[in-house]
Amino acid sequence: MIPETRAKLQVTMTAWTKTGPKDLPPQKFTFEIQYEKNGKNARIDAFKGWQVRLYGTTMQVDQKPMFIVTGIDVAKKQNKADPKKLDAAGKAAHDIIHASSDRQKA
Repeated sequence: MIPETRAKLQVTMTAWTKTGPKDLPPQKFTFEIQYEKNGKNARIDAFKGWQVRLYGTTMQVDQKPMFIVTGIDVAKKQNKADPKKLDAAGKAAHDIIHASSDRQKA
């Protein structure tokens, strides 16, 4: 990832930590899919930079929202997400979210 792209993503992610996604433009942060497996869902969003996407989901950690990156596409050449990378990010997010909630029940 080129330094300028990394710096811009860091600015966007810092803004997300202060105000959440509501004030971010869709060119910087967007909803991608609702991944579903075994009747349980995981929302996948993406931080977007020039030719890079950071896919992940939001979880509450110590009562604070935290974006967990579950997939990265550093060779992004189109506006549309790579279905295989998006599916892999969804599966990873689903496993993290639901494994976490299952541990809390035990």
